[in-house]
Amino acid sequence: MPGPGARRQKPKPKKPVQPPFVSLTDNPISTFAVDIDHEEGWHIVVDILCKHLQLPDLTTRRGLKKVHADFARIYDRMNTVYNNNLDKEKITGGIVGIWAKMSTDSILRNKLFEKGFLGKLWPLLGSLSTRHMALVALASITHHGGEDARTEIAKQSPLLVRIMREDPNDSKTIELATVTLCHAVQAVLLVTDKVPDRKLVKSLGVKDIIDVTLENIHKLPTSPLMVQHAIPLLAAPMMHCWEICTEHKSLLNFLAACLRCSDVIVRCDVMGGFIRLHHHDAQMESAQLDHQKLIQSFMTGGFRRPRISDVMMNYGPQNTDIVNTLTASVSFQKAMRAAVGDKDLVQLGRTLAGLIVQTEFSVNDGWYQAMDPKTGRTQAADVGLPFKRWREALPFCAAELRKTGLILDVDRADILDIKYYLMTQDLPKAIPMAKAAIERSPDVAYYYYAVSLTNNTEEGLRYSKKGMKCAQITPFLKFCMMRRAVEFACDQGLQAVLDPQYGGENKELGFAFFQSAMEDSKEFMERAPPDSRHMEGVIDWNILVTLTIKGPELSPDIRELKPVLGKLELAGEFLELTGMPHQKTFPILTARTVLDHYGPGVKEWGSVVERLNEVIESSPDYEHHKPAPTTKEDKDHELAAWLNNLDLEGEEDEEGAHGCANPRVNPKRVELYKCTYCGNPSAVLRKCKCNKVRYCDTACQKQDWKKHKPHCTAISRP
Repeated sequence: MPGPGARRQKPKPKKPVQPPFVSLTDNPISTFAVDIDHEEGWHIVVDILCKHLQLPDLTTRRGLKKVHADFARIYDRMNTVYNNNLDKEKITGGIVGIWAKMSTDSILRNKLFEKGFLGKLWPLLGSLSTRHMALVALASITHHGGEDARTEIAKQSPLLVRIMREDPNDSKTIELATVTLCHAVQAVLLVTDKVPDRKLVKSLGVKDIIDVTLENIHKLPTSPLMVQHAIPLLAAPMMHCWEICTEHKSLLNFLAACLRCSDVIVRCDVMGGFIRLHHHDAQMESAQLDHQKLIQSFMTGGFRRPRISDVMMNYGPQNTDIVNTLTASVSFQKAMRAAVGDKDLVQLGRTLAGLIVQTEFSVNDGWYQAMDPKTGRTQAADVGLPFKRWREALPFCAAELRKTGLILDVDRADILDIKYYLMTQDLPKAIPMAKAAIERSPDVAYYYYAVSLTNNTEEGLRYSKKGMKCAQITPFLKFCMMRRAVEFACDQGLQAVLDPQYGGENKELGFAFFQSAMEDSKEFMERAPPDSRHMEGVIDWNILVTLTIKGPELSPDIRELKPVLGKLELAGEFLELTGMPHQKTFPILTARTVLDHYGPGVKEWGSVVERLNEVIESSPDYEHHKPAPTTKEDKDHELAAWLNNLDLEGEEDEEGAHGCANPRVNPKRVELYKCTYCGNPSAVLRKCKCNKVRYCDTACQKQDWKKHKPHCTAISRP
C-alpha cells in the first residue's frame, strides 16, 4: 500500500487504435470506389476520401498541424490511392482537391510541391469532368500561395488561356481561370525591387492573356469575382510589359474607363497600373534653373503676356517665385561681393541663411573670377577667402556662426550645413543632421523640409505635415513641404489599399491618405505662387487622386476637371518662360496617359463598365470575395467553400492572401486615421487617454495640448 503522501500513479491514457488503412483497390469488396462513382458533387467525393484516408479536420489549424506531424505517412497513403486509381477521374480529382486544401499551409504547400503535386494537377484540366475541380484547386492555391507557388502556376498561363478559348461559353471555367491567372501573373509582373526573368515573362503570353480577358469582359460576365480579378490582371503587365501595353490602345482605353468603376479597389488597381506603365521612362524631378534665360525673359517682357501678367498681378508680383528668385540672386551677389572686402563670414552666413529659407535657388554655385593678364582667359581668383566656389562658403560660414554661442546662430549654421549637403546631393548627412536639429529647435521649418526630401514615403509624409505647422515658416518652405505631402500621401494611399503590408485592403486608411493629398493639392493650387515649378506636378496628382476617389461620381466628359486643366495649361506657360523643362515625372506622364485615353475609353467601354458595376454591386457578399463558384446550382460550390475555409484559431492568415473588398468607405472611420494636430494620415496613431484625439507622436501631442487641454476629459478639474 502507498504510504502517507505518496503520489498515486495515474494510468497512462491508451492510444486510440487506428483502424487499418484499406486501399480503394486492395479490397475487392470495397464499396468506396462504387460510392464515389455514384456521387456527382466533388464535396461529397472529398468527404468520402477524407474519411477513408482517416485525415484530420483540414479546415482548422489544429488539423493541419496533425498533418505536419505525420506528413510522410499521410502523403504515402494518398499517393497510393492516386496511383492505384489513375483511370478513375473522381478519385484522382478528389485527392488533388485534398492536396489543394493542404496547400493553404505554406509549409505543407512546399512539401507537396516537392512531391510533384502540380504535375498531377495539370492533366485534370484536359478532362471536362475534372476541369472545374482542378481550376477550383488552382484558384485556392494561388489565393493562399506564396510567390514561388504562384510563379510555378504562372508558367502554365498559355494552358489556362487555351482552355478558356476552347469553351468560351463556360462561365465557370472563365471565372476560375481568370482568378488563377490574376494571382499567378501578379506574382511575376508586380515586382518593383528586381527585374523578372525575361524568358519567364515571355513564356506567359501576355498579349494572349490581355486579348482573352478583354474578350471575356466583352461578354459582360455575371460573376463579381471574375470582374474584380480580370481588371487587376489587365493592369499587372503595365510595368514589365510596357511595350505590349502601350501598343494595345483598347487595353488602355478599357483601363481608363474602369476609373468609373464603383469598386475603389479596382480604381486603385487601374491607377497603380498607369503609374507603373511609365516606370521605364519617368524621370526623377531635378532642380534646374537657367538664371540667364529667366532674366532675359523678364527683361524682354515675356511676363507681360496678358494672361500671365493678370495672374501675377492678382497674386502679387512680389510674392511670386520669379521675383523672389531674382531678388535673392541680387542679394546673394551683393553679399558675396561684400565678403571680399570685409572678410566677415559671420555676417555672410547670416545673410545666406536668411536667403536659403526664402527661395529654392538662393545660392549660386559660381566662383570669384579674374582675367589672366597673360592669356586673357577668365579663371578662378583668390580673393583671400577660405573658399573659391561659392557653395563652399556654406560650411566655412557655419563654423564661424557656431563660435558666437547664440542659439539663433546655431540654427543658422545648421541651415547652412544642411543646404550644402543638399546641393552636393548628400542626403545621408543632411537628413540625420536635420532630425537632430529638430530635437533642439522643433519650430524651425527648414529642418522638416530637409527630412521631407527623403525617399521614405511614410517618414517624408510625417515630417512634411509637421513642418507645415511650424511657427517659423516661409511661403517657400510651406509650399515645398505641401507638394511633398501630396506625393507621399498618393503613394501611401495606393499602398494602403493594395499592399499586403497593411494587412490586406484597408479602405479607410487609404482614403485618409487620398483625402490628405486632395486637401493639400487644392490648397497648393489656390495659394501657392502660380509660377511655382512644382505647380504642374501637383495639379497632375490632383487629377489622378480625384479620378481615384470620385470615380463614377464624375461626368463622362469629366467637365468637373475643366478649371484644373486650365491651371495645368497656365503652369506649362510659366515653365516655358522661366526656362524650366517639362519634366517627365510619374504624375505628369501618368496624368497625360489617363487623360488621353479617358474620353476614348468611355466611348469604347463606357456601357460595358456600367454593366460591370451592376455585376459587382449585385454580389450579396460584397465585403470580401474569395475564389468560389458563381451560382447556387453549381454542384461544386461546397467544395470551393471548403477549400477556402480555414479556422486560423487566432493566428494570422497565410502570406500573400488577396481578396477584393467592398468599396464603401465610412467617412467617420477615415477621420480616425488623421493626426489631430498636423493632419498626417497614419495607421499607427496614438490616442489621448480621453480617446477623442489622435497624434503621430508625443511631439504632436505637446504642440496640440494647449488647444486640446480645455476639452480633454481625461484630466481632473477643480
